[in-house]
Amino acid sequence: MYKENVLAAMPVLGSALLGNVPEEAIKLLTGIVLLFQSENSADRRMKSIQNLAEAFGIDPRIVQGLVAIAKGDWGAMEEMVARICEFNPETIHTIVQLIKRLRMAKEADV
Repeated sequence: MYKENVLAAMPVLGSALLGNVPEEAIKLLTGIVLLFQSENSADRRMKSIQNLAEAFGIDPRIVQGLVAIAKGDWGAMEEMVARICEFNPETIHTIVQLIKRLRMAKEADV
């Protein structure tokens, strides 16, 4: 419980210690804090993704895809790949399904 309180206070603490902090830095800090607190909350995860996207000035779907990749959620990263690659949706879906099957085969082999 105390960890959540400390994380929640980080953006305010940063402003208090550093004075005038650029809005992007606050959004970055807030996004990171919310991301760490978002394990069981889709709402927090989306707020985190929005803050991180605004901090870097990029499309939230890209951040969502990067978070999905970091978590190993290949299905959730399809939209990001579609936005940055020149594959058609069927090809992306096929690649994701192949990756999932290869992961299952690897896990079964262990």
